[in-house]
Amino acid sequence: MERKNLFLRNKEKDNYNQITDLYLPNEVYYICADNDDTVLIGMDVKIMRDSHGALVRWLDTVKERRMYAAATEMCGDVFSFTRIEEEGGGVYCFTPISLEIYQECVKNKLSTGENFNDLDVLKAAFLNTINSMY
Repeated sequence: MERKNLFLRNKEKDNYNQITDLYLPNEVYYICADNDDTVLIGMDVKIMRDSHGALVRWLDTVKERRMYAAATEMCGDVFSFTRIEEEGGGVYCFTPISLEIYQECVKNKLSTGENFNDLDVLKAAFLNTINSMY
């Protein structure tokens, strides 16, 4: 599988390679992080550039999250980024949600933990949480 590096920070010059703002193609992602157990679901995921570098922005089921990335990478459908050390570091991995991932990794961490047999219905349930945020 081809790995595509989307962004790298040049530590020596403290500047950033130009990237174009982009949205990840899937609607709902399962998120795992090596040192952050507060992340689980990501929607409306966008990577953008500002004066401080690459900013990864997404909505979870409760709020908007924003984190600066030292590096980002796409490998197939999976997006990952390394959070800058000033914000705590760590690697965050975004995998498109599937029924299997929901059952194995997400369902038992939710207060409602509903059963889903259809991926579109599952995605719609998560996407509906965005409306309650605003």
